[in-house]
Amino acid sequence: MKLARLTCPGCRNLYELPVSREEFVAECPTCGQRNNVPASAELITGLCLQCSRPLDDHIWQGEIAVHCP
Repeated sequence: MKLARLTCPGCRNLYELPVSREEFVAECPTCGQRNNVPASAELITGLCLQCSRPLDDHIWQGEIAVHCP
């Protein structure tokens, strides 16, 4: 999966949504126009960007902790 952050050229709506790695277009939730996913879309790995441990390890009392454990 990767996270696509887009601005729809049709309605100027800013949106982001997860798409599979094989997808290259994402549909605007406002107007339905299909837009190209930028090459700079971030991969969704499920790992913490600071310590590289699974994000599941960062859940404390039902919420994601602000700092790494």
